[in-house]
Amino acid sequence: MVGRSDWLSADPATGVGAVHGRSDVTVLIDAPEYYAQLRQAVEAAGEGDLICWAGFQSGLGTPMPVADEAPPPGFARRSPQPDDVTWYDLLAGAVGRGARLRVLLNLHPEPSGAYHESNLEVVQALNELPRTGAVNDFRYLHVNGTHHQKLVVVHTAAGLTAFVATMDVRAQRIEQRWCEVAVRLRGAAARDVYTVFHDRWVEHDATLALLAPTAGTSRRRAACGWVPSRAAPRCRSRPPTATPAGRTRSAGAARCPAARCSTPRTR
Repeated sequence: MVGRSDWLSADPATGVGAVHGRSDVTVLIDAPEYYAQLRQAVEAAGEGDLICWAGFQSGLGTPMPVADEAPPPGFARRSPQPDDVTWYDLLAGAVGRGARLRVLLNLHPEPSGAYHESNLEVVQALNELPRTGAVNDFRYLHVNGTHHQKLVVVHTAAGLTAFVATMDVRAQRIEQRWCEVAVRLRGAAARDVYTVFHDRWVEHDATLALLAPTAGTSRRRAACGWVPSRAAPRCRSRPPTATPAGRTRSAGAARCPAARCSTPRTR
């Protein structure tokens, strides 16, 4: 059973969360700058790497610019650019190169309108991709609950990069020039963001149906995504001090970013 301390890390007396050193924080203003940085991170993912995405609303056709853009006079609606690629093409390209994709998207128990199009159908499309598990997450109060987290984590041989934003990856955010903000995190703060996704993922029963267990590995452990090892369980998603893709770790190698989890991974 997941308790309050598993979801909320702040000190109850002060309401202040952990303060991390050794973290790189870059503020990204509005969608063009955020999406360009997100595109760069996903394009770097390949064999054995991991992409985690959690969102409130989504759109696979979202245009992802190659670089930040200055707003036009009067904040006119953004026009498609010749070097744009879609969010779907970025994700499909990454899994085509051998990366693994895990997705948790908000879904009302009775989706309609934008939620049906933006999340339900997105999850269905993503689950057609190889090395991908996508879940519609509706574990909240039916009347007024929602999952409003908006984050992306990309884990490669270069390290762990996390993005936290007020904006979803959705076309209207960039086309209509919404005024929003995001941060790109590296270091200890990025590890915390990965842990938030990791804890939601492994606690969700729907993930069990996505990942088949190997011999001697339970479905609950299979959903977590660790590789069984005779010496000790190690994470294929590789922490910041990772070895190159595909290389087997020794017993003394570093652990997964979510160090609290020690269950074996199958994919």
